[in-house]
Amino acid sequence: MWSRLRVLQALGLLVLLVPLLAACTQTDASSTSGTPTTGSAGAGGGTVTSQATAAPVSDGGNFEQCRDCHADLDYTASRNGVLLPAFKHQFHLDAGAKCGQCHQTPTHTKQGIRKPTMAKCFGCHSQNDAAAPPGACDACHPADFPLKPGTHADPDWLPPANRLDAVKAKHSVAAAESPQECSVCHAQSFCEGCHKVSMPHPADWQAAHPETARKVGGQTCDRCHPQKTLCNSCHHKGFDPAAGTWRQQHRNIVATAGAQPCFSCHSSTTCAHCHTTGEYKAF
Repeated sequence: MWSRLRVLQALGLLVLLVPLLAACTQTDASSTSGTPTTGSAGAGGGTVTSQATAAPVSDGGNFEQCRDCHADLDYTASRNGVLLPAFKHQFHLDAGAKCGQCHQTPTHTKQGIRKPTMAKCFGCHSQNDAAAPPGACDACHPADFPLKPGTHADPDWLPPANRLDAVKAKHSVAAAESPQECSVCHAQSFCEGCHKVSMPHPADWQAAHPETARKVGGQTCDRCHPQKTLCNSCHHKGFDPAAGTWRQQHRNIVATAGAQPCFSCHSSTTCAHCHTTGEYKAF
């Protein structure tokens, strides 16, 4: 008797719950199909309310399901302070961009979210003055966004000249491996403004560099290449770094190996100048 009564009570409760569950389902569905959605506190401490558009912000394919969780993709993109609130996915789609040009699949992995890289952005954006779309930092990023990558904080990213005997500038290694990464933020004029010569060096640099060095001055080369390690390693065969300067050693080396290698860079008057004026005695 009692067990039968409990069954009847349970069935009555279930009848009451079914309409309630259906109403909840309808409410949840409407939250991702056009009604405003409320997010967490914004930068000013208040609650951020965003209006999701009724039309899916997607070009389909692997990204068709994004809006199942992200009612407003623009709010998700700008809430972490990386992009300006004015950033709009729909603007890019209207311009012909495809989701896969910026985003990888799967986007969410066990290791975290695979966010678009700056290199992806600069598949379309550019640092050129007349670029459309533009490559200026403030076109997409807020003023307080840290623009410099972590690698740039390394002391040996741009080591002083007196360190170049012991280390290789890390920015030169990175630039040689991935020059396209540098061009994301730096125009070609940025490199040449510091180096004063073509960077990276052109293919004919070995033949062209003597004339360039004479034009810009040897001190320009010394900024990146300590003279005793660069010039001596190629030009002064037999040089011993522990035995003094090249000028101090060259007499004995020339006497045994001959002077012909010297004339690839120097004329005979170079020798005559020191030896006829007595300047060689100072070395």
